[in-house]
Amino acid sequence: CLLGGFPWRPTAASGAAAGSAMNSRFRLFRDLDSDGDGTLSYKEVEEGLRRRGIAVSDDQLRSMLGELDANKDRKVSASEFDAFCDKRRANIKQVFRDVDADGDGQIDSKELRRGVERAGLKISDEQLRAAFKRMDLDRDGRLSFEEFESTLMLLPHGANPEAVFDAFAHRAFVDDPDGFMTMPRDIDTGRRTSLSAHMRTMGGGGDDDDAAAGDDDAGDDAANATLGDGGGSGETIGTAKKLASGGVAGAVSRTATAPIDRIKTIMQAGRLPSSGIAPSAPAVSASAASSPQSMPRVTLASAARAVWREGGWAAFWRGNAANVAKVVPETATKYVAFDALKSALASDPGNATVLERFAAGGMAGAAAQTVVYPLEIVKTRVALTAGGNISMATVIAGVLRAEGARGLFKGLTPSLVGIFPYAGIDLMANSVLKDALAAKYAEIGRDPGVAELLGCGMASSTSAMLVTYPLNLVRTRLQASGMPGQPTYSGPAECAGKILAKEGFAGLYRGLVPNLAKVLPATSVSYAVYDVLSSWQRRKGED
Repeated sequence: CLLGGFPWRPTAASGAAAGSAMNSRFRLFRDLDSDGDGTLSYKEVEEGLRRRGIAVSDDQLRSMLGELDANKDRKVSASEFDAFCDKRRANIKQVFRDVDADGDGQIDSKELRRGVERAGLKISDEQLRAAFKRMDLDRDGRLSFEEFESTLMLLPHGANPEAVFDAFAHRAFVDDPDGFMTMPRDIDTGRRTSLSAHMRTMGGGGDDDDAAAGDDDAGDDAANATLGDGGGSGETIGTAKKLASGGVAGAVSRTATAPIDRIKTIMQAGRLPSSGIAPSAPAVSASAASSPQSMPRVTLASAARAVWREGGWAAFWRGNAANVAKVVPETATKYVAFDALKSALASDPGNATVLERFAAGGMAGAAAQTVVYPLEIVKTRVALTAGGNISMATVIAGVLRAEGARGLFKGLTPSLVGIFPYAGIDLMANSVLKDALAAKYAEIGRDPGVAELLGCGMASSTSAMLVTYPLNLVRTRLQASGMPGQPTYSGPAECAGKILAKEGFAGLYRGLVPNLAKVLPATSVSYAVYDVLSSWQRRKGED
């Protein structure tokens, strides 16, 4: 029979469910058929995709039309469209079940993103917002299966540069030189194994019988999955594994760049390492320390020679233990706070806007920095102390004894002040670069590679670091304030004023060269280690 000219082809489905599916499919076809002639031209398909917020390259369009136009007459009939939908529907149905975490028959935008990505497809933040708004017919902020199906049904396989950049920016773990100021990343705990198996035929391989078999195997796939999409223990385990991977990646990255970091810290402090971690010996007043006689210029070469004289190669890693120790609590605090703040601030937490991410990320970064800040004090003071093995407990005890609890938070104010401008510049620069590169790769019909993704991130974070570096330097000076041989400052304003008065504007950028030298190894090593660990976790989940 026909439904408004749309052919009905009997399937295993029946009753209300079959009627609902047919209606959804008919509405989709009618929406694409702008001239109402009962067939879809190639141009109508392309325009229909664009109206739904789905940008496609020429190669993607040709691939999709090849699937749709079975008889190659350059027109897509209703029966051809029906066959195309049949091929995809069984797989989409299983994806819907898998991403519907609470099993209520409705999914939100966060679950939609997982469904799209697990289907082997790509969607950017802007595309997701446009598609979700259009598909959410009743405007309740959630999608029924029919709405979900029409969203995934026409998403193309292949390149989507904008989506790749967004996914990398939100979820890839990258440890940059000023990581304490960077925006938090999302942690995707959705499982991959069962979903990729269910969606394997969506690119055109397999037949309807194979797709139906995928439904029958759903229970086994779900049982064998290591990481669950839903709440409870599955998501907790998934989150813990991702945090552990990020922690290991950060630890390896910081250990690899520790020599550069210690040189940078010494140059920022403006004094070569001396004995003692707390003011048991007289500290130098800011005015006395600023005289030319008491301020020999610390260069990269003089700092490196001083460290070498302390204890050879091993001395370059002084302070690294504290730097590594703060990776996991800092990352975990950022993630938990970011997730909670997104839920509170964003109109759609599953796909927060840039401004919402900026506000939530900035506050999450401030919370994380406050939690781990005593370890920052330890790292700086150990790096500026010459000789001997000093434990973190000894440093903390010495600071508490000499300066009280407030001594563990010296320099926190410039740290917190720097987070929002750093994040804002980073996001703005990344957005400009992403738009330019995404347009370029869309023209040639391929996705950017890891080198391009890392390069875009490094360029934006370096831009942010250059602008906010003076705050970083003031922070280090305050952390070292009161140590033997180091000047004592009453606060950030006095510290910045003394630096400008005695060292000029260039004094605010001491140690910039080694900090820049950290950018490439820090980002590359952390991303590579995280990627290897994530891939290993996925393989373990498939075993």
